[in-house]
Amino acid sequence: MKVLLLFPRFGIGGIAKSMSFVANICAKAFMDVTCVSMSNEEVLIELPEKAKKVYINYKETGKRFELIINKIYFLLAFRQLIRKERPDVIVSFGTDYVRIVTFATIGLKINIIGSERGNPFIYTKRQKKKYIYAMKKCYAVVFQTEQAKNFYPLEIKEKSIILPNPCVIKEHLQKKVNCKSRNVILVFSRLSEEKNIAGIVRAFAKAQRQLTDFELHIYGKGPEKANIKTLISEKNIKNIYLFDEVANVFDYESGCRMFVLNSITEGFPNALIEAMLEGIPCIASDCPSGGVRFLSDDGRRVHLIPVNDEDALAQAMVKVATDNEYANSLVEKAREIEFVLNPDKIGKEWIKLIKGAANGKAFKKKAD
Repeated sequence: MKVLLLFPRFGIGGIAKSMSFVANICAKAFMDVTCVSMSNEEVLIELPEKAKKVYINYKETGKRFELIINKIYFLLAFRQLIRKERPDVIVSFGTDYVRIVTFATIGLKINIIGSERGNPFIYTKRQKKKYIYAMKKCYAVVFQTEQAKNFYPLEIKEKSIILPNPCVIKEHLQKKVNCKSRNVILVFSRLSEEKNIAGIVRAFAKAQRQLTDFELHIYGKGPEKANIKTLISEKNIKNIYLFDEVANVFDYESGCRMFVLNSITEGFPNALIEAMLEGIPCIASDCPSGGVRFLSDDGRRVHLIPVNDEDALAQAMVKVATDNEYANSLVEKAREIEFVLNPDKIGKEWIKLIKGAANGKAFKKKAD
């Protein structure tokens, strides 16, 4: 059985991490796995050793005419690869990437498993129309939350299944390369607008009078990095350190006092899951489309704050830093996530779904 997975990149990212889990369970189930990256970025995720790794770089910059040519080139190259590999199933996470797969497979009669990984409620009318069209072309659609599923029409809901990201426990080397002090507020994320890292910086500045010996460590890269550096410089905020993205931040950071996620919108954030498993008290914005609230169990496991509320975030930082009993209770309750997101259970559901698509069986909706 051949499975092809389309990745946006083999570097760090929520979609890439989630897809690497699927690629590895497919390999363990003795499937022939091909992983395709749309970027030339280096491999920072765990891919199956025997999987075929293919790079088809998709350039997203340039003038309008160049962008059109780039899209055509990528689609032709990707379609040629599909015809060569002849996979039984193609798996793609993220509406834009699902749409690419549906275009590249026109007339090829290959079952596609697509997955919504973000917040569909922020789509424009044009995006909504084209993404729904793409999802209708899929054999099955995987959602992470009920909230995201409920955005879509009945035709898509009837062939959907909810499979959250699993918790994958790793052995950390604990090198403590960058962790100069245990009084560290940790952030690791793509530095993009929806992650609202600037809001964390401003909240940290507000909390500094009470957290004089704390440092804010931010790991990641993205289009907002220059703006964040400018903000730190203009406001003359001390004790903030920016680092490049790394494969596993916990190889470099240990004993941190808290982790912060301040997104305006999220799917099912891997970074929050990893921090919870690491035993760090977590603060997170209660953002759509419901993944954070699910992981927090309505605020039991994670300290929830309103979206885009810097005062509430600053207060939460002080609360977690100064109230040891409260911080320890968050850590204790967060351990539940290991059982809630059991990787063996979630992996079996993925294998069942992929085998059904490969064998051409009619999709059977999982009982609620």
